[in-house]
Amino acid sequence: MSRLIKSAKALNYSEAFKQQCSPAAELFTCDVRVTMKIYYASRRPDLDESLVLDLLQGVAYANDRQVKEKHIYWGLDKECPRVEALIEAIAEVAPKKRPSASTDGRMGKDNPTLPEKNKAAPKSKRRIKS
Repeated sequence: MSRLIKSAKALNYSEAFKQQCSPAAELFTCDVRVTMKIYYASRRPDLDESLVLDLLQGVAYANDRQVKEKHIYWGLDKECPRVEALIEAIAEVAPKKRPSASTDGRMGKDNPTLPEKNKAAPKSKRRIKS
């Protein structure tokens, strides 16, 4: 993200985030769902969730374009403003194109070159607090 489009508060938040959140040992490389609750210090919030999603790039997932589903909730905590985020792997939203049939013409679950329909994404979650 360009420094030109960040306010001083956003830059300060970015620095604090980097100090508190170290990258996961293994980043998500699949499509993800992010459920986030942002606890603000006042009723006039100045933190945008898009900044948090951008900062999670390289910490929880490889690229913020992997976020295909977002659930953002608002909270108020004057004593301890924070963000709590849950990142979960989900089934691929837009699968890459694959061949429609094997070389012998068979289709379906017996053909290892084709994905099985409704195949679930790996069940993995990560919680991040900043």
